[in-house]
Amino acid sequence: MVGTASAIEDTGKQSYLAKGQPEMKMKTRMWLGPPGTFGLLFVSAAQAATVVALGASNTFGKGVSRSQAYPAQLEALLRTKGLNARVINAGINGDATGGMLARLDLVVPKGASVVILQPGGNDRRKFAPDKTSEIQARLATMGIKVVLLPNGMLDSRLLVFPTAQATLIDSWFAAGLCGTGSGDMEVRELRVPVTRSVSLVTDRPVEGGPLYVFPVFGLLALGIGAVALGIARAAITDLVALAGGKKPQGSTRTLAERATAQTALAEAEARLRAARAFFYEAVGEAWARATGAGDISLGERAALRLAATHATRVAADVARTAYDLGGGSSVHLSSPLQRRFRDAHVATQHVLVSPATLELAGRVLMGLPTDATML
Repeated sequence: MVGTASAIEDTGKQSYLAKGQPEMKMKTRMWLGPPGTFGLLFVSAAQAATVVALGASNTFGKGVSRSQAYPAQLEALLRTKGLNARVINAGINGDATGGMLARLDLVVPKGASVVILQPGGNDRRKFAPDKTSEIQARLATMGIKVVLLPNGMLDSRLLVFPTAQATLIDSWFAAGLCGTGSGDMEVRELRVPVTRSVSLVTDRPVEGGPLYVFPVFGLLALGIGAVALGIARAAITDLVALAGGKKPQGSTRTLAERATAQTALAEAEARLRAARAFFYEAVGEAWARATGAGDISLGERAALRLAATHATRVAADVARTAYDLGGGSSVHLSSPLQRRFRDAHVATQHVLVSPATLELAGRVLMGLPTDATML
């Protein structure tokens, strides 16, 4: 397979086919371009042709080297066909069609033969206007042929069906958060009408109001952060209750009377309160904008994810501090501190509060083009 753009093979316009493990196979196909791409390049081997690949992350080749992105592979393939072609990779991760239109004159050189345009899905993700037709019109006035590629964006859909049609698998034997009711399910040859599904990437809420302006992944991340903050608060409460009566081995003073324990507790309390304050500040600012302007900016969405990730990771550090201060008393299953420690650290492993979210937020803070799908 070549290229980086992919599309899920069509399973029918009216339904999505879900197959459970172990037979689940997502069929994908890759392409360098639709039929007719080569037909637009009727040039001799000696005549140079310039092709511009314009788009977002699928064009840029996010996650692969520049030599593996489809523009580089297309150039190599054209040269094997005897064509003296140069393919310019003008993709930018996270770009919307408005950005492509704005930089059109900069990235399309004079004398270009073809522009391969792949708009991507960032217009929908960012609720930005679609400028595809304007890009095509501008290129037409420049006398440049346009090949329009499908977006190739893999959708993520939530499918709703009766529980009786699924086999629930009791697989949640985890180190912590054992009471969450998590687990796996298996479905086989199940067809779900499209009217009972929703895209978590492209669909917009039907209901109005500020709550439905919040990004789906942001809301999910906030739930994890809130639970983690509660775990850390309980860990501090449990430690204080233990410290008043516990006398470490070889000491005549209780744990509460030891200066090192007092300092560590004070630092943990300050870190937890600071993380909680940032968490509520980010939520409050986003809520205020949602109730006023009716939307949430990219910066505020990034702040929501940053606050949730920061809260979760600080909470785990606080729970570890309480666990450490508890000494040998913490390791017994009867101690709530060992449970706080396990629960807090399991929470950090959720993908929505993983370290990768810090990179996303950092790109936004740097003012760099960012694929905001997960924001």
